[in-house]
Amino acid sequence: MLDEKFLKARKADLKQSKLRIEKELEKFTKTQGKTRKTVFPEIGDKEDESAQEVEMYESALSIEKSLNQRLKDIENALDKIEKGNYGKCEICGREIDKERLEAYPGARSCLKCSQK
Repeated sequence: MLDEKFLKARKADLKQSKLRIEKELEKFTKTQGKTRKTVFPEIGDKEDESAQEVEMYESALSIEKSLNQRLKDIENALDKIEKGNYGKCEICGREIDKERLEAYPGARSCLKCSQK
């Protein structure tokens, strides 16, 4: 069972990570309602500039996807803390090791299940 001090520390870590990821997303996305869209960079009209724009856009899409997944994991973990079921493996139901939660507070599974 996770103690209150540990949960408060993980909650603070998660909130800090959430803010950091949201700031990172703001650098290359535009919010439209509840949805974020990657902004297509406009460098110029020359062929090499257009190729660079596409490359930058594809890179931004990949980063956005990764950051959005991390953000989703963080929000899921914060929700679990509020509901009192944080730190349980979503696959086997056992408790996730404290060390794993300290290293990655958004972990959804125990180390054993994540390696399957």
